[in-house]
Amino acid sequence: MGNSLITGLDFSPKSVKAVVLKQTSQALRLICCKEIPIEMYVFSDNFTQDYQEIVKKLKELRKSLPSNSRKVSITIDDALVISKKIQIDSVLEGSERLHALTTAMSQQLACYPNELSIDFFASDGDSSNHLSNGYQCNHTCYQVYATKKSYAIHITQALEKAGFKPILMDSKARCLAFVWQHICQINSLENWLLVYSIGVRLILCISPRETEPYIHTLHAINPSEVTFDNAFATKQFIDEVKRFKLNCAAESIKGICFSGENKPTGDELERLSSILKLPCKTISLLSIIQHLCTASHFVEASEELSFLMAAGASMSGLQWLVESKIA
Repeated sequence: MGNSLITGLDFSPKSVKAVVLKQTSQALRLICCKEIPIEMYVFSDNFTQDYQEIVKKLKELRKSLPSNSRKVSITIDDALVISKKIQIDSVLEGSERLHALTTAMSQQLACYPNELSIDFFASDGDSSNHLSNGYQCNHTCYQVYATKKSYAIHITQALEKAGFKPILMDSKARCLAFVWQHICQINSLENWLLVYSIGVRLILCISPRETEPYIHTLHAINPSEVTFDNAFATKQFIDEVKRFKLNCAAESIKGICFSGENKPTGDELERLSSILKLPCKTISLLSIIQHLCTASHFVEASEELSFLMAAGASMSGLQWLVESKIA
């Protein structure tokens, strides 16, 4: 594992960010951060458009990275990923399990199985036993993630043409959760809830050790609805945290960290802490980059989220390498 380098890529409307991480025996090590400016139209949802321009930009990025960082893990927009829990017969394994999950997912999404690319993991505690036609049946519940196969193929082909070796795609929210899990581990914040504000979104995430993260995104109509300086927005947030605590499968939330564009002030933190009966504080998630890097890897605060997503994609890829035992 000591020689494993993974490049995490995050595509945004104006640039593509790359973060190369290496897993050492002690900790993660940042090898480099890179950004390639692009025209807004190049990395659109439809990768069939401007294919040659896409490959050209990716080749430019590839040349700026270390020669042994070809393996890439890619973020994809949350809107392009659908997640559902599906139960199937526990005896199914390998290709039969994949076929059953893909078929069940396609039925729920009203599309053909060959139109989907899926990933999945067993959801702990959601298995069931029941009788069917007089026989005992065991079912295992899986958390299934699906995206359009055409999108996965287009982006994979472009990356391969540019000299990369794609190994994994993950949603932006899950990549952020990997970063949060790492920050919790190095700062003793186990079972703390992250509230990240960006534009008109609030991302809520808790990422307990050795379990899947629980993530929920709130979408507001305008930015004033994701601030904490008015009573209505604050009440909405408090109600949402209470619902989040009920739905979250993790242990009790131990505290809340606020990050992003619209963090509550000192007085607002005290008020939220008093109402929720939880310690509340603000944190810069850019600390994950600062923690790993030297001065030569300075990251502008305005680009924080995209670099964090790329770092999370790299972490996701490193974990996948360990679990698949191919590193």
